[in-house]
Amino acid sequence: MTRHVLRIGMLVSALALATVAGGPAVGRAAPAPGGPVVVGIPTVGAEGTVAPVGGRVVRRFVRPTTPYGPGHRGVDLRAQPGEPVRAAKDGTVAFAGPVGGAPWVTVTHSDGLDTTYGGLTPTVRVGERVSIGEVLGHATAAGRIDWGARHRGRYIDPLGLLGGWIARLVPVAADG
Repeated sequence: MTRHVLRIGMLVSALALATVAGGPAVGRAAPAPGGPVVVGIPTVGAEGTVAPVGGRVVRRFVRPTTPYGPGHRGVDLRAQPGEPVRAAKDGTVAFAGPVGGAPWVTVTHSDGLDTTYGGLTPTVRVGERVSIGEVLGHATAAGRIDWGARHRGRYIDPLGLLGGWIARLVPVAADG
């Protein structure tokens, strides 16, 4: 017979981990495998970061093994068509336009972080300053937002920017 105990783990900002470990915390703050994780406004991370939309994670970050190798360089979040897509942090719009026929926005932040947002109709322009939670555009009919993050050019799991507590049951051996 297997018992289950409740373990509570802290997801710390990827940037905070980077400071402690002396380098970027690529993928370290990824949530544990299992059921969906709910993120959304007004979830605020340790670094003062908000999720761009309020939907659940429908596809998780998978770090590529090489710069051009396979992987999923961000997370996909469920979004209703027309839902506002918000800036995760204060920054400057570095790009707003199509990539491969799909609309994208990139925001550069002062701490070496870039966040990317795909699957939205942009309402911002290149060079525009944006504040945390400010609307960058609205979700398209695709039903999801692609949210990515790079710290000093290396892909990191954007969910690690949010921080927060995740509780999950894990099996443990039964005591005699």
